[in-house]
Amino acid sequence: MSVRIGTNERGGTFFTEGETLAKVLREKTNLAPIQVYPVLSASVGGIKGLENHDFEFAISASNWVGRALRGENPFEEPISLRMVAPANAGAMFFVVPKNSSLNTVDDLRGKRIAIGVRDGGMVQHIHTIFDALNIDFNEIEPLYETFPEGAKAMVAGEVDAQWRAPAPNQSMTDLANRMELRVLPYGLGRLETILSKVSFYRQTIIPAKAFEGDGLEAPQVGVLNVFVTHSGVPSNIVHTVTDTMVTNVDTLERMLPLYKGLRDLFDELRVGGRGVFEIDGVPLHSGASEAYRELGLIE
Repeated sequence: MSVRIGTNERGGTFFTEGETLAKVLREKTNLAPIQVYPVLSASVGGIKGLENHDFEFAISASNWVGRALRGENPFEEPISLRMVAPANAGAMFFVVPKNSSLNTVDDLRGKRIAIGVRDGGMVQHIHTIFDALNIDFNEIEPLYETFPEGAKAMVAGEVDAQWRAPAPNQSMTDLANRMELRVLPYGLGRLETILSKVSFYRQTIIPAKAFEGDGLEAPQVGVLNVFVTHSGVPSNIVHTVTDTMVTNVDTLERMLPLYKGLRDLFDELRVGGRGVFEIDGVPLHSGASEAYRELGLIE
């Protein structure tokens, strides 16, 4: 039984998480082959790949899943999406050169920013965050590029800041090894404003030592990233993947710092019930439900 996982660009957060899970699945299960695919449009492209039967699983930011289920923009029609498991609750953030004159996110007005590929999920997050802060998107000069290309532009002085996905990941590490960086904090009360307006965000911080740079301890916007699948994927495959993630959670956390806190996310399921993972109306896949019941996480 093959397992194909749609992620994001090579070296990015989702790709790194997918690669790590694939290593555990190869060691602990009889599933084969197990392949991890980079997807430039990340969440959106991964979910569309499920509908097109390109993948059995995809990693997505949770803000997209309800839209996909209902067929709302950028999805042309409803997708029979199902939840599997959490991946991480990671901090998204802006980085600037260490000697930059920018002090807070509000200072980005009028600046050149590398924000990700045009149709990718990271760009949508910027729109959501700026809308909450009443920052007009037209006040910035966006560069639509992959994380590695955006990093090259910052090293070359062609942009003033870069919008980054949860770290650590290879792309972020590579940038931090090339120049001294600083993470932009939010001004007084500004992060609280975002959290009060956007239900799928939470406050989080960048893990210590995620990369070399200053300001990692500043609270940032966090989004829950999740493993999703299609209703047509066989229950036994989804059951095996779900069971393997839960029973090997310590291994995943040890292998990849991005998975730190995964046990806490599974504990939320134990305390809050299946509704904790049935985000924005997307139900658990029957194979995932069965695995969680057998493991005593839901009734």
